[in-house]
This record gives sequence, structure tokens and C-alpha cells, in this order.
Amino acid sequence: MTDADALSKAAAGDVGETAQMEPVTEKIEAAKASFEGEAAEPMLKEERGHLSETIWRAGWEPGTKTERAARVEKTLHNSTVSGAHDNVSDLLVVGNGDMFRLLCKASSLSEGWMKSTKALEVASGCLVQVTTQQRNPDGSYAVAEALAFIPGVRVVPDENDGRKLKR
Repeated sequence: MTDADALSKAAAGDVGETAQMEPVTEKIEAAKASFEGEAAEPMLKEERGHLSETIWRAGWEPGTKTERAARVEKTLHNSTVSGAHDNVSDLLVVGNGDMFRLLCKASSLSEGWMKSTKALEVASGCLVQVTTQQRNPDGSYAVAEALAFIPGVRVVPDENDGRKLKR
């Protein structure tokens, strides 16, 4: 049975899912034991990369079925702090969380991505923030943000009950 087959069975909830992961864990431990010091690090990185891809392709998630069921999925569709309070039970906010006004946002929970554009009005224009989040194969998220000043613009309502920038 290949690593991917074992992980697929584990992801499907086959009996003995912990036992199915033992060969994968043993590979990591064997790689650690067979090398010492810095010479082992490139080999371990390669092995971890291969195993991460195998785990991702099989759809396996760490933890027991109960732990996986208890996990809270990241909320990608929040657009205001008041809305986030409804969706995120332990949200803490300091200051005015809605200083930046949402211009547009798109997200996909199933694909694990979110893009948003927000603007903060200042005396001579707007600061515009663009955010992109993408779920990694291991379940973590990568975030990229950009901030730019656009002189002479204001945030105004648009025809879609949203907002846009206007000179």
C-alpha cells in the first residue's frame, strides 16, 4: 500500500487510521535517525515536502475524527466588525475595526481563498488596502497585503449598494 493509499483510507475514516499513518511517521523518524547535524536538514526538508504533498493529495487532516469535527473553519466572508462578531465567537477588537471601508470582496470557502479591497479616507485622498488570503495544502493560510495612497479621491456609494472611489 502506498503512502497516498494509506492516507486516503485514513481520510475516509477506515478503521485503524492511526495505524495507517505509522509507516509515514516511521519514514520521518528513520530519516532523522540516519543523519546527524546540518547534513540531515536538506534530506529532511525533501522528505517533509514529499509527505506534505502526499497528505494534501489524500485529503488527510491530522487529529482524531472528534478533533477534526471540533475544528472551526476560517470565516472568509466577514466584511464588517459587527458581522464578524456574529460569525467568530472569540473575536476581540481594539479601536475602530471598521475604519477602513470595504469596497469589494470575493471569497470561496471550498477553495480556501479571499480577496478584498478597503479604503480609509484621509484629508487629501484615500489609503487603499488590498488583501489576498490563500489556503495552503497543510491547511494554514498565506496572506499578502498592499497599501497605497491615492490622492484626491473619496469613498462614495456605487450602483450595487456598495462603495467605490471617486475623484
